[in-house]
Amino acid sequence: RMRARARRLGRAARGPRVVLLGKPASGKGTIAPMVSCAYRLAQVGLGGLLRSRLRADAEEDDDVARAMLLGQLVSDKIASKLVSE
Repeated sequence: RMRARARRLGRAARGPRVVLLGKPASGKGTIAPMVSCAYRLAQVGLGGLLRSRLRADAEEDDDVARAMLLGQLVSDKIASKLVSE
């Protein structure tokens, strides 16, 4: 049933999705590679995506750069866009 739904949505069924939530420096980045390896899952870290975006696009007016430099949270809209890319 999930595969049929995934096909309808235009994506291949790829198994479970695991989301690790926690405070900064709580160990999410430490445990993620272990979970990824143990269950053969892809690992996507928003922090890494944001840092690579910051290195690639060195524009001063970029919302990601502004938020990170000020120590603010990046908006859900921007985070969703980065993950979907």
